Amino acid sequence: MPLSWNEIKDRALRFSREWANESSEDAEAQTFLNGFFEVFGVTRRRLATFEKKVKKIDGRDGYIDLLWKGKLLVEQKSRGKDLDRAHAQARDYFHGLTDAELPRYLLVSDFARFRLYDLEGDAPPLEFALKDLHKHVRAFGFIAGYQARTFKDEDPVNIEAAERMGKLHDALKAAGYAGHDLEVLLVRLLFCLFAEDTGIFETAAFHDLIAQRTAPDGADLGLWLGQLFQTLNKDVSQRQTTLDAQLAEFPYVNGKLFAESISLAAFDAKMRALLLDASALNWSLISPAIFGAMFQSVMDAKARRNLGAHYTSEKNILKLIGPLFLDDLKAELQRIGNSDGRLRAFHAKLADLRFLDPACGCGNFLVIAYRELRLLELEVLRRLHPEGESSRALWVSEEVQVDVDQFYGIELEEFPAQIAQVALWLMDHQMNMLVSEAFGNYFARLPLKKSPTIVNDNALRVDWNAVVPRERLNYILGNPPFIGHHLQTPEQKADMLAAIGDAIRDVMKRGFAGIIDARAKMAGIAQETRRRNSSRVLESYVASPHAKRRLKIIPTHRYQAHARDLEIRFSPHVAAMENDETCYIYFHEKGEQCDSEEARLTLEFGYWVLKQNGAAVRPDQLELIDLFGGKHFQGQPIRPQTLRMLDELARQIESQWPTIEP
Repeated sequence: MPLSWNEIKDRALRFSREWANESSEDAEAQTFLNGFFEVFGVTRRRLATFEKKVKKIDGRDGYIDLLWKGKLLVEQKSRGKDLDRAHAQARDYFHGLTDAELPRYLLVSDFARFRLYDLEGDAPPLEFALKDLHKHVRAFGFIAGYQARTFKDEDPVNIEAAERMGKLHDALKAAGYAGHDLEVLLVRLLFCLFAEDTGIFETAAFHDLIAQRTAPDGADLGLWLGQLFQTLNKDVSQRQTTLDAQLAEFPYVNGKLFAESISLAAFDAKMRALLLDASALNWSLISPAIFGAMFQSVMDAKARRNLGAHYTSEKNILKLIGPLFLDDLKAELQRIGNSDGRLRAFHAKLADLRFLDPACGCGNFLVIAYRELRLLELEVLRRLHPEGESSRALWVSEEVQVDVDQFYGIELEEFPAQIAQVALWLMDHQMNMLVSEAFGNYFARLPLKKSPTIVNDNALRVDWNAVVPRERLNYILGNPPFIGHHLQTPEQKADMLAAIGDAIRDVMKRGFAGIIDARAKMAGIAQETRRRNSSRVLESYVASPHAKRRLKIIPTHRYQAHARDLEIRFSPHVAAMENDETCYIYFHEKGEQCDSEEARLTLEFGYWVLKQNGAAVRPDQLELIDLFGGKHFQGQPIRPQTLRMLDELARQIESQWPTIEP
């Protein structure tokens, strides 16, 4: 894990004093650079190599003083040498590097001076004297594991990462490793790739384990990954003392991410190379907020479009969460100013907010909402502790209160649901790094003790109160999927009508207050056509005489009876008292009109089951409301032919049962 900034500054001061008089490139350059890496708590040989041979643009051989592939190139000169020439010489080496090896940073030094170029942007290079290294250590946060990053929509690095993981997915699936196990494996690999580049693991620890300990043909890679996942799921104090030393360096993660036992994947040389290729990227540059959706689209673009987990840019997400809650919170913080008591009350308010995305996909709305909430909290902490890192270096873990367990999601598909949970953890770690930078002490939530609640279920069927209690929820947000009415399957139409049925049941239970809430729920549907159709059904019911009935809702029961050996069950959607009588109401929620014969049979079967259970009930106490067609059906006396049909159906099933394979 990264050192605190206070510790790094102390090391930088000692390093500056130790090397104040060195001048010879040939004699001490490598020792100097080894010591420079140790300032940041990193062993150079784990990351970078000396004297990398390359072909320069003029065709001659060149030797790079130090190369950390994809991250840093160093050209070291003797004291007093021209740093401009050193920079030009270092640039000449780029011709001989692969795309994966090209660095983001270029550092030139003559022992007495440093000049650091960030090749990703247009900012001028940072130049300073050796004695001032302690003042500029944050510029080298990428060495320690801290990474300040502004993410951009459609950033090529996000797309490249998604494509590399997509290739690994395709190779494993083509080899027969598919389904749930493949999805879990990919999510775990995704976490490990982020972890080794963002300070959760030691830098390059995952890459080194694969590159150094597994066979080139990939035959034992699945076994090593299985051991690694077990290690990450076990407290350090409970691990075997004989555990492989390289595995023992990995931290305890918890969070149930690595708890489930999955079958081992059989890798080959190509798959191993694909995993190493993915790990060669700098994953600290990749946005957890949008990567999941991109990754999913690479895997199965058509399915994702149909299921609605489409990519929504950060810019558009911010357009939604701004007026929903963020603008008001920012304005409130502005009014509070620096009042200690009011800041602490506002901080407690932030930590008490609860958010739900009922169609969360890969979690990008939740992740960005969480990021913005943490940024607000960071501003609160800065105002409460303006002295920053100068005095309160150890308070961080006690003061940070906003956490991922304030966020809830519902997602129909298992894989994006898993990505959403991991993406929130990864964003949490990135925000912890910002807090660490601001207050000088490394802060990480490991092992993971709190988790977001991401439910893998159908949001139109599951009870949202079971996901997050209504009285605890503050905001519902997201971008739910939409498929036009004529393209919907019967199941999808039934899902939609079931949601309307829930709203109507609420009206029945709570009268006018239920109408208000039901209308609000319908108005919250994002897509206009679906919102209009849903509201039409609701208003049709509200305008009908049934909405004016004085019903006292009572608990419903599941009734069952037997015709021969056939068990028949009946459970009304609503049971209520009306004029001192019990009425049983059944909703027709299919995506098509209910004809009169189907309605009568439904009510006749229900009446028969109730009578078989000894209920004192008349046929007209049962009714059916067709939510699709807007019709209402009242129960009628059971017909003899209905009983004969029921008996014949039971007889046929009974006669066929022995021939049905279990």
